[in-house]
Amino acid sequence: MSETIISLCGIDCSSCPLHRKNNCSCYKLEDCKIADCVREKGIDNCFYCEEFPCELHKKGFDWSAYHLEGFRPYSNEFLKMFEIFRERMRKREEEAGGR
Repeated sequence: MSETIISLCGIDCSSCPLHRKNNCSCYKLEDCKIADCVREKGIDNCFYCEEFPCELHKKGFDWSAYHLEGFRPYSNEFLKMFEIFRERMRKREEEAGGR
């Protein structure tokens, strides 16, 4: 059984078309805005970022050099659901802090 590797954008590498196409790792990419952002913030992947989902996820990645124009690892439905979940968690934290 192969080990699950979580990419910088937060998805399982085996579901990434770039990884499947070139057997590439986002950890080696030098021209990826997601990878640059994660490294700059010093986090493991996008799920650890307070701004997730950001515009890079909502609009898609510009990987035209890899023939993956507009690749989006998450659907609009997932991103909306995640935003709702995060907002609910923030409200719970605020309510717990006010006790």
